Amino acid sequence: MMLNTLVELIEDFEEQINSCIGCRVCDENCSLYLASGKLDVGPWKKIDIAKRIISGENVSLDELTKAAYACTLCGICEKACPKNIEITSIVRELRSKLAEENAVPNKITQLCGNIIERGSMTGGGKEFWKKWLPENLKFPEKAENLYLVGCMIPFKIPELGRATAEMLLKAGVDFTILGEEERCCGLLLWEHGFPDEARELAEQNLGKMKKKEAKRIIVSCSACYYAYKEVYPKLLGDGGIEVSHVIEVLMELVENGKLAPKKPIEEEVVYFDACHFTRFTGKYDLPRRLIKSIPGIKLLEFSRSMERGYCCGISSGVKLVFKELTDSVAKMIIEEAKKLGARKIVTSCPLCMYQFASTIKKYGIEGIEAIDIPLLLHQSTT
Repeated sequence: MMLNTLVELIEDFEEQINSCIGCRVCDENCSLYLASGKLDVGPWKKIDIAKRIISGENVSLDELTKAAYACTLCGICEKACPKNIEITSIVRELRSKLAEENAVPNKITQLCGNIIERGSMTGGGKEFWKKWLPENLKFPEKAENLYLVGCMIPFKIPELGRATAEMLLKAGVDFTILGEEERCCGLLLWEHGFPDEARELAEQNLGKMKKKEAKRIIVSCSACYYAYKEVYPKLLGDGGIEVSHVIEVLMELVENGKLAPKKPIEEEVVYFDACHFTRFTGKYDLPRRLIKSIPGIKLLEFSRSMERGYCCGISSGVKLVFKELTDSVAKMIIEEAKKLGARKIVTSCPLCMYQFASTIKKYGIEGIEAIDIPLLLHQSTT
């Protein structure tokens, strides 16, 4: 249907694609493949399909859909690849062409449409962004820092935003919020072949941030962190604003004595690395030090962690198209956590927390819960 244009699109990667030696080390590190054992959702198959496209072979729409959308873009395959093939870039190129040809899965189209038209993944407007706002907390019009919660907190975890805001205020951080004027960071638009719309949203967001005269934005969502830190400069040039993950800020406050974890939490917990935060920055030690600052905590590690860590399986809209696949990823990780003896899976991303918490609830898994670091820290500081 679109073979010629697909060939043109990925020919820039032809040398890389042809350099693949078929070792499938990429598959051995991909959470989607590890959980399902299905060859057609692993990274190697994406390269194989790209090779076939370049050679002129017919590729079905089903094969293209799996190659393009059964991928969280977590990037672990690229780090593992001995030939340094830019697999995620190839996937984005495939998605861009599918978007141009109106061949995007309906649920992805709806998701991106919600972001473009209403500014949130759910399609909610100002009323959506009000959901997390704490009634008893007041924020200045302008401040040194601007705290952004991202889409997931108002949608599913409002208590995470409130706990974070309370700790920042308690520690004396000068910050404000956008509140009902906040909008999605637009990462999904960039990932799914809508660069013009992503750029327009980025310009709007950056304009609102600058009106607050903040020198730094603080984000709860690891996807937002990646968007503002990595993607915005690509879309707009210099973003013109410093970006910190809330974990970086909370660790700084604890180390400076402005926030004191005092109440013991006598539990074994396991930390889950967020792809868009720790894998992107390499700051693997940072969240672990923050967790260990809580009295009584015993920190465990997954068999695959840090640079080899699992992906939760929900990123980049995969859950919308391949729900059973993402469920299998979450269950795999939850079961390992239980075997380790952990009572909590601790995350540093609301998306990861939601993925595990919703899976635990859906399948009635007992004896374990998912919690984001600020919620855990809040328990110890109040």
